[in-house]
Amino acid sequence: MYARTTVVDWLLENLNDLEADGYVEGASTPKQQVVAHFRSFIRGDDMRLFMAPRLMRPNEQHVWELRTPDLRFFGWFYRRCCFVMTGVDTASRCKEYDLYTGYRRECVEWRNSCGLDPPLVLEGSYEHVF
Repeated sequence: MYARTTVVDWLLENLNDLEADGYVEGASTPKQQVVAHFRSFIRGDDMRLFMAPRLMRPNEQHVWELRTPDLRFFGWFYRRCCFVMTGVDTASRCKEYDLYTGYRRECVEWRNSCGLDPPLVLEGSYEHVF
């Protein structure tokens, strides 16, 4: 799991102060959500637990959205089990301001300009990226 510095900066600046928005009853704090999701991903836990479409799903142009109850992470799979995050925001802001398209576009633009060895993206669904 990799992240642009903008994602890391956003997390450092915002995560400690965020509270669950209450949309998902009983959700832990956003910080606890991130720690649990990232830890499972990095440890290599059985990712079928993440595979429910509401938790992690591919969108157009092979941009994936990793979802917690309160946060949205946007990125792509560069190689198998190698997720690169290019954007993050709260779910409530993404919904209120319709930010999803912009974050997906930003992901594709950054992916195409970052200078990684081709192929730049691993195409496919869950069984192809995990």
